Amino acid sequence: MKFIRLGLSLLLLVTFITSISGCTGDKQNKSEVIFYAEDENWIAQYKTNSSQTAKEKVVFNFFYKGSFSELIATKEIVFSYGTRKGNIPKTIHYDEIDKAQFLIEFDGDFIQDIVGNHEEKILVIIKWNNKSETLQLTQYNN
Repeated sequence: MKFIRLGLSLLLLVTFITSISGCTGDKQNKSEVIFYAEDENWIAQYKTNSSQTAKEKVVFNFFYKGSFSELIATKEIVFSYGTRKGNIPKTIHYDEIDKAQFLIEFDGDFIQDIVGNHEEKILVIIKWNNKSETLQLTQYNN
């Protein structure tokens, strides 16, 4: 009888430990990762779930901090982005400016290579009105 109790106790203990570690692992896979940068004229922000698949699109938010009337007078805004290592895979042009917030969408495989690698940053170069600003988005876990 003692052996049966001991066996059941061990089985319950193993089941409990397995369920706790399973829940912990699931929570880690779904942690939110935030990329953020702020400079003199622009703020950039992106939030992602670390379990996001590479096939999903990702959308970065860019906010202009300066005068809205100055921004509207701009004929073109160019966003070029890549990793800090220097590869700039994509450039997006806006030639009709009617807002101070820009949503930049691109393929998720770009971001998946660097999520979790806190040494890596996303490099964004923004050009407008004969000005240029370079943002290095740093990632944080939430």
